[in-house]
Amino acid sequence: MKSAIFSFFITLGLVLAVSFPLRRHLRNSTAPGGSPENPARIRPADDSYARTPDQPAASPVSGSEKPPDPDPADPAQPEKIAALTAMVREYASKRNTAENITPWWTAICGLAELDPVLAIRLLRGTPRGFVSAHSQSGNADSIVAWWAAKDPDAALAWYWQDPDTGGFSPPPGEIVDTLAARDLPRAVSFLKQWFARRWRGGAGSVTHNGLKAMEVFGAQPVFKALEPHLRTPGDLELLLPEADAGTGTGGWSADLMPGYWQSLAETAGRVLPPAEARAFFEKHPFPPDWPENFLHPAVKLMDSALKEKQDPGEWADWILASVGTAVQPRTQAAVHLVTAWSGQDPEAAGHWLRAFAESDPASAPLAMRTYAGAVLEEDPAAAMQWAAAIPGETARRLAMLQLFPKWAEQDAAAARAWLDTSNWPPEIKRLAGGALKAGPQGS
Repeated sequence: MKSAIFSFFITLGLVLAVSFPLRRHLRNSTAPGGSPENPARIRPADDSYARTPDQPAASPVSGSEKPPDPDPADPAQPEKIAALTAMVREYASKRNTAENITPWWTAICGLAELDPVLAIRLLRGTPRGFVSAHSQSGNADSIVAWWAAKDPDAALAWYWQDPDTGGFSPPPGEIVDTLAARDLPRAVSFLKQWFARRWRGGAGSVTHNGLKAMEVFGAQPVFKALEPHLRTPGDLELLLPEADAGTGTGGWSADLMPGYWQSLAETAGRVLPPAEARAFFEKHPFPPDWPENFLHPAVKLMDSALKEKQDPGEWADWILASVGTAVQPRTQAAVHLVTAWSGQDPEAAGHWLRAFAESDPASAPLAMRTYAGAVLEEDPAAAMQWAAAIPGETARRLAMLQLFPKWAEQDAAAARAWLDTSNWPPEIKRLAGGALKAGPQGS
């Protein structure tokens, strides 16, 4: 009996001693990817970042029964691993109580210090009755975060051959963050290889687990992991797709390209001042096949430029030139521009819109309707004139009959006086007058 008690306390002391650095890191980290207080034993940079997924990866390999190479400085390491493994399995077979969870997690942390792959494998293999799948995932992420900060090369090798993901799921942000902090070009190279591996093939290609490319992942999370390390246009140039990307001939799937470029544009808008971001895309034009994906980040750039008192007309012309000549994207662009601009300088926006309508009447109606609605409260008579000037009888009639009742709700007397003297067609005046009779202030 005394011998058993003595062995238990020896094992518990061993667990606490081994696991203390990881538990301290997990307790003190303020964000995913935070480094431990003493990030020692980081391996020298080598070419493993640029290794393709099909090339052999360095040990350790997830799921392998092969134990790690013994640490020459710690001859007792195999015995420690065996004791910690036994402790994990013992407590995982018990009820889910605080008395059992605490030593189980302490042992997992101790294993992560000595053999992170084994720790993750045992964590994933813990019965769901003891710990939920959500907790398993979160705890595994914590181990990977700590491991990547210590030894990104080994964490990356594990990622490529992890049997649960096969190198298909998004790379853990902690690995990306650590690689980018050490060597941004190599981190980008790793991510491009991952894109090529996951999305290789033609449009609509089926990928891991039978799911289509853009149904399971967009590019934004990867850019988010890199964003803190991107500071100059040169950094962003590293992220430009390769020449054959999206061709289905060894590049990425065409399904990925619109979202990838949109993420690149959004990232440029957050990382660079507006003028520099615009210059970046003047040098590296957004592909013309996906104008809708360019609009949102481009208009956000214009919003930032307006706050810096830059010329909105130049920005509007640049955005329209970037989306090409097709009516639909130009219509969408004009609506976005008028919405953003009219809130800050409606008079200047109106002058620009009038010139745009003269040069491109096919793309202008919806933007003119949008602008009329924007100025309705401040200048309802001007809003009615804008509605009456919309090209195309159907669009013009719809705008007039939508906007006039809103004015009648605000000020029926003024709306009636204007309508009586307007040059609107008699049929439109008759229909619009119905709003006055039906309105609460009508007579």
